[in-house]
Amino acid sequence: SDIIPVYVLKAATVEDEGSFVNTKKVPKKFLHWQQIGCSALMVAAVTLGMVGLSRYMELVNVALLYLLPVLISAMWWGRKASYITALLSILAFEFFFLAPTYTFKVDNLRYIWSFMIFFVAASVIGKRTESLKKEIFVTARRERDINSLYQFSKDVAVGDDMESIVKSFAEHVGKNMKRDLYIILPDKDKELKVKTAFDASEFVVKNDMKIADAEMVVANWCWHNGRIAGSSTDTLPTARNLFLPVLKEHTVLAVVAVDVENELLSPEERTVLEAWLGLLSVLLQKAQLAQQSKEIEILQESDKLRTALFNSISHELKTPMAGIIGAIDTLQDKRIECTDAMRQELFNTISESSGRMERIIENLLDTA
Repeated sequence: SDIIPVYVLKAATVEDEGSFVNTKKVPKKFLHWQQIGCSALMVAAVTLGMVGLSRYMELVNVALLYLLPVLISAMWWGRKASYITALLSILAFEFFFLAPTYTFKVDNLRYIWSFMIFFVAASVIGKRTESLKKEIFVTARRERDINSLYQFSKDVAVGDDMESIVKSFAEHVGKNMKRDLYIILPDKDKELKVKTAFDASEFVVKNDMKIADAEMVVANWCWHNGRIAGSSTDTLPTARNLFLPVLKEHTVLAVVAVDVENELLSPEERTVLEAWLGLLSVLLQKAQLAQQSKEIEILQESDKLRTALFNSISHELKTPMAGIIGAIDTLQDKRIECTDAMRQELFNTISESSGRMERIIENLLDTA
């Protein structure tokens, strides 16, 4: 017989494209004519103030005063504005204060170096001022995010029920991000439903907010695959919301939907949202463990009750059963001569014991 060789080749690993989320780019800042006009006005104000006082001040002091509008423009509009202000300051200083005045001629070439040093200093000051402004903004945002995370942790620390956890999560994250937000969980029939939501237009948490059927299709895909999907991703990108799974290892605990139709998430929002989801995962695991603990407690109490019932049944049934057996044995024993009165008494014992057993059985059925 012919031998057919079979080769098994391992397929290339498919990249998880669904986990990629497009975030909005940092917009480039452009100079507006209002900013240039304000910078020119500041330079003009310094010039007018120094024209009358220049005879009493050295030129070095006048030049240093021109750093003031450079610093202000950098703080308000950024380093590009500070460069324009620095150039206007050099031109104003040269035109009004260096001989020959009211011309752009420079008799002494050493002032060229002074202009270059002034421009470099102004550039460094402007760049550093802009950096400090950005750092202050980022620090303030981080402080706000950390305070919000801390407050959320504090609010849910005393409770372990899932309803209060998801409600508090929706409130804190919705207010922090100022976006519509949905928390989707399975109901008793294992069908995904919106458990709670945050309405950004009214800035309140609602339990009756609905989501479109097309959006629920994306939520189901996210739930069953454990991957990010929806708007700003490569998986089902036509959706209005971005759907993110709350994971415990490879198990999905919930799905969080964030409205990104009008504005994509910024990189900072994406990072903070991941921190929120990580915290929610821990809290949902805590709620599940608490629920399991309660169920175990109920089972233990049920076992105790069942044991007590069995002991009680054993005791309650033995007495009438013993009476019935004893009466029947006496009636069947031919060695015992029973009068009519004795026979009637034995029949009464059997009837009473049977009635007592019937009541016990009815009570057991009612208890069950």
